Amino acid sequence: MNSNQTGAARHRQTQNDDRGWNQPPHPEQREALPAAVKAVKLVRKNMREYFKECENHESNTIQYLIEPMLLGLGWKVYDPSQVIKEFKPAGKRRWGQAIAVDIALIEKEIPKVFVEAKRLDRHYDSDYMEQLAKYADYLDEEGIAVLTNGRYWLIHVVIDGDTRSLKHLLTIDIDEGDAETVAGELNNAIGRGTGGYPNTKPVASETITENLRKYRKHEAKLRNLPAYTILKDETINLIATQRPADLRQLGAIKGVGPSTIDQHGVAIITIVRGTS
Repeated sequence: MNSNQTGAARHRQTQNDDRGWNQPPHPEQREALPAAVKAVKLVRKNMREYFKECENHESNTIQYLIEPMLLGLGWKVYDPSQVIKEFKPAGKRRWGQAIAVDIALIEKEIPKVFVEAKRLDRHYDSDYMEQLAKYADYLDEEGIAVLTNGRYWLIHVVIDGDTRSLKHLLTIDIDEGDAETVAGELNNAIGRGTGGYPNTKPVASETITENLRKYRKHEAKLRNLPAYTILKDETINLIATQRPADLRQLGAIKGVGPSTIDQHGVAIITIVRGTS
């Protein structure tokens, strides 16, 4: 097998989302800036050309995948008034040491977006979300917190300063779909000066809602119980809106108690993540 074939084979392995990053996309269409579209195409190219480098080092993932995308979204990655690497909130300390966010995006001297980066080969891990939520404590109200391995961009919103249940807004697979749609989604969520934040609000996914209702009906029939005892309509709507990434986030949703987690938690997360 030649080097090109090897690279292609490696890339095909990343296309199967067995690492748990993929979650339902946001349903709305968004306007794409030409620079953002160009950046999406460049990052896709870099994913193939620098796959080995990005799977071995987080710094390479940032250099080849994350920074080019941020540039396309209007952020001057070498201008410390806009982008700061290893950002340390002044006077803030956690776990006995100063915290350092991988990338902070700054508007008018205020951190608006925190980006936590992982290597391209990393599996999704709920510990990453706990880390992101702790960092998000230092964002202003309705800031944006992003977890990404360069391909999957998990966008979360801090609503009214409440990071205890950081709200999952959408997940963008940079290597799936047409470049214009991907660029538009990213631009709307974290593009500089586009107004994508802080006005971005979670929207209930119709697909998740429908699948949760089907699951509820099946479980109610199986257990000979009223459907509302499995999941109430309000709870289904909250789950479809917040799209919890793990059981911890699911448990923070109103109407989801310990018994729901024990009996239905794994199934609900499976539905939310679109792997059912």
